[in-house]
Amino acid sequence: MKVYYKADLDRRSFEGRTFIASKIKEFLKNKGYEFTEKIEEADLIHIHSSGIIDSYYAYKIKKKYKVPCIYSLYSNSKTEIINHFRNHLLEKKVIVKGATNPLLSYSAILPLRWRGLFLKKLDKVVVPSYYLKERLFKKNTELIRFGIDTNKFKPIAPHLKANKEKSKIKVAFLGHPGVFKGQTDFAQSSRRFSKKITSYMYFTEKIPKTVSYIQKINPCIKIYGHVENVEKIYNEMDIIVLPYRNPLGAIANPLILLEAMSCGKPVITTNMPFLKEIVRNAAITVPPYNHKKLAKAVNWLAENEEARAILGKRAREIVVNNYNEKNMLEKYLRLYQEFETQRG
Repeated sequence: MKVYYKADLDRRSFEGRTFIASKIKEFLKNKGYEFTEKIEEADLIHIHSSGIIDSYYAYKIKKKYKVPCIYSLYSNSKTEIINHFRNHLLEKKVIVKGATNPLLSYSAILPLRWRGLFLKKLDKVVVPSYYLKERLFKKNTELIRFGIDTNKFKPIAPHLKANKEKSKIKVAFLGHPGVFKGQTDFAQSSRRFSKKITSYMYFTEKIPKTVSYIQKINPCIKIYGHVENVEKIYNEMDIIVLPYRNPLGAIANPLILLEAMSCGKPVITTNMPFLKEIVRNAAITVPPYNHKKLAKAVNWLAENEEARAILGKRAREIVVNNYNEKNMLEKYLRLYQEFETQRG
């Protein structure tokens, strides 16, 4: 069976949707599926997208070539009415101009079912969370959770700290430098962290404008750019803080969250429903934008080593059982096999 496979890829291989889409394609290719760049040759269309705009294109080519279509949706496509523009105004101060489009993404205030009418006309829409599945159409929506390599992202025995660092708790934010990820909230709350805490920020791209803005808030934060072996960083930290501001910032299922959990790290994140669906009882959740509550959670966890160990263990178990790469790939294989069987 030949597949026309179009992925909304980012030039950065570590970008979530790029990584997932590439993994799926590689796996299915090894299972004997052939991929073509010519739609007219395809027996199946598979579109990967970070939003729903591509759903019109997917419907159009499905109808034209009379070929079934799978659409993998990587975004919750939801934002806030007022805070949306507040965040974009802040982004102008923090990152380079034009990094995001406020008007284009503002359409996400409308209910997803209104904007997703073309999704309804496709054969299968794959989503990574039950939360997103419930917002779409039951007839053609299927849940396949994101999966990561739990053998790569795993707990590593901590190295012995030097005496001067023995009492220090390492707390880190990791992610893109965009405001929606909550980087400024981490910086603001870090001013309230106890003296026994050292704060770190690891950005996928170290932008001078971003660094300057963060250092004005708290010059004590240690700021780094992209690292190749990010699993090593997770394991070096005592607490991971991911204070996503809204669903656009967290996408549909942030890989950083899964990776940190898989490394057995205690996580503090925001209390959005789809994030709570992932972390369950294995993380502390706080309201977005709330610097005081975020700092309070960090300080409490820093003082409670036993709580950190319990949350980390639970987090690892959740990812191994529900978000491992093997499960995700096998489910996509079964989905392809279903269409192959229908084709006869």
